[in-house]
Amino acid sequence: MLTCRQATQLLSEQLDQTLSFRQITALRCHILICRSCRRYGRQVRSLKQLSKRYTQQTLPVDRSSCRRYGRQVRSLKQLSKRYTQQTLPVDRSS
Repeated sequence: MLTCRQATQLLSEQLDQTLSFRQITALRCHILICRSCRRYGRQVRSLKQLSKRYTQQTLPVDRSSCRRYGRQVRSLKQLSKRYTQQTLPVDRSS
């Protein structure tokens, strides 16, 4: 089973390259049980879509689009920072 750190790394890599079958399977299993990583995956995908739309837009760009894009970037940075600093407790009762 992947950790959240590994899952977020794979989610980011998935945008730029094709993952192996093993990586995809492990990622899907993790995402099924981890709500935070599902949210992170959605935000990464939406940020990529926003970036693509932003670069394809003709000038002038309206202020609301810039603000929305800025909020998405800040949100993604905060999530990324939180996940990289996160340490998960180990359950040793089993």
